[in-house]
Parts: sequence; structure tokens; C-alpha cells
Amino acid sequence: MKWSIHQLEMYEGQVIPIDQTIDLASLKNRAKDVRDVSPVHVTGTLQVEDEIATLNLHLEGELTVPCTRTWEDAKWPFALDSFEQFSWNEWKADPEEGIQEVSEHYLDLRPTLEDIIIVSIPMQVYSEQAKDLSFAEGKGWTYMTNDVYEELVAEAEEEEQTVDPRLAKLAKLLDSDQDK
Repeated sequence: MKWSIHQLEMYEGQVIPIDQTIDLASLKNRAKDVRDVSPVHVTGTLQVEDEIATLNLHLEGELTVPCTRTWEDAKWPFALDSFEQFSWNEWKADPEEGIQEVSEHYLDLRPTLEDIIIVSIPMQVYSEQAKDLSFAEGKGWTYMTNDVYEELVAEAEEEEQTVDPRLAKLAKLLDSDQDK
């Protein structure tokens, strides 16, 4: 998705619909946790007014990232909305106002789309196997859900309360001494 400044100036005052599917495989080079990227469907509009290109975008696709619990592949489907503005007039470009400067005489939307996706990747993504995972352990680590932990604590408490049959008579003797 690339437009020259000349093309953008020809669209002055018009609203141009955008509906493209693009390959953002280069995203894997920019974000080390991204293992795979499906083609991204980009829809929206492009409007040019007074040397400022305004884009309202909607991105849909799917990333494969490592599962937070198992490190296996986990799919993260995304649907993101974004509002972007670009200007090729250095006096109108203002990063504080959200208007990015167009360089190299063309507007290349690919880096911006990659940025939108990268900053939207959640901190925790779980694979289907991890959602059903209630207990796992390895060398020097253990993972368990709260339910499993509570069961283990309850079992440990039961074991403490049961009296060894060899000491049952002694326990009865202690109970009778406490009644006095």
C-alpha cells in the first residue's frame, strides 16, 4: 500500500475506499515473538485535504505467537481500527498532533500497519492446549491452577488429621487425659 505524493494530490477532496489484502511477513523480522502472520485484510478510507492524507483503517488477520504457558504456537486473531494522518508539507507535519511526515516522495503504509499490529499484541496469549492445562511441572518449576492447588492443600490437611493405626491407642489415651 504505497502512493506517490503526485497520486495523493490527484485525490484532493475525494474519499477513496481502501479494500486490500496484504502480506506482512516482514513483521516477523521486526517482532521476535511473531512466528507467523496471515495475510492482513485492510479496509477503510483515504481522504486528502490541504496536503494532509487522512486514513481510517480496519485491519483483520491472525498472528502466531508463543503461548504464555507452554511456549507452543498460539493463534491470536485480531481486528484493529486505526486513524492515521500524513503530510508531505514539512510545516504541516506535527508528530505531537499525530500528523506524520511523508518521506521519500511517497506514502508507504506498510511500516505503519506493522506498528499498529506490534503495539496491539497482548502480553498473554494462550494456546488451546494451555486453556485445558491445570497442572504441569518440569525441572525446577511447577504450574497449577488455583483449583488444583486447593485440592492439594485439602489432601495434605486430611493426611495430617488421620492417625497412624499403630498410634491409635496412644491418641485415645491423650484424648481421655484432655477430658479431665
